[in-house]
Amino acid sequence: MRIKRLNWDKRNVFHIARHRITVKDVEDACSDRHIARKVRDRYLIYAETKAGRHIFIVLEKTGDNFRPITARDVSESEKKIYKKKMK
Repeated sequence: MRIKRLNWDKRNVFHIARHRITVKDVEDACSDRHIARKVRDRYLIYAETKAGRHIFIVLEKTGDNFRPITARDVSESEKKIYKKKMK
């Protein structure tokens, strides 16, 4: 899945910051290879930042763009699954 643009506002920037995730982390992760799964009206993304941090992101599609809803570090078991699927 190609993610061209993310829509940011104060609310979602503040929300991901509570999980110690930055806008740069999400932008990096979405611009590179990732695993995406659609669940209802949301996209669940498992990805790795350029710095090597593995994160989980929830996106909502808004037209041609996506709005980050939340993001967090992945668990060790999620990281193992991600690495296995990305081989």
